[in-house]
Amino acid sequence: MLDPKVLMGMTLRWEADPARRLWLKATTDAGEVFIRINNFPDEPLHSLELGAGVYYHFDDFPPTWSEGPMLWPDTAAPRWTSECDCGGEGDRHEIGCSERRL
Repeated sequence: MLDPKVLMGMTLRWEADPARRLWLKATTDAGEVFIRINNFPDEPLHSLELGAGVYYHFDDFPPTWSEGPMLWPDTAAPRWTSECDCGGEGDRHEIGCSERRL
């Protein structure tokens, strides 16, 4: 599993993940790492994917991180499904919803 403190201290450039809408990716010596953009302000703004279904939630990028263009192709998978078991619709879902695209 990735260590969020180590990643937060690295110099990383984040770009839109072309495979998943509202996900960002960066490249490290160990490979690619991913952040999802959440349903702010109901949730923290970002979640850093650490592996094995574990996420580190945060709002602000550290000063060593930068963002590239935030443009997703039409072929990117949607961030959320249209309906779910938490009662949310569209982009309004609770954390942990079984129908939410992660």
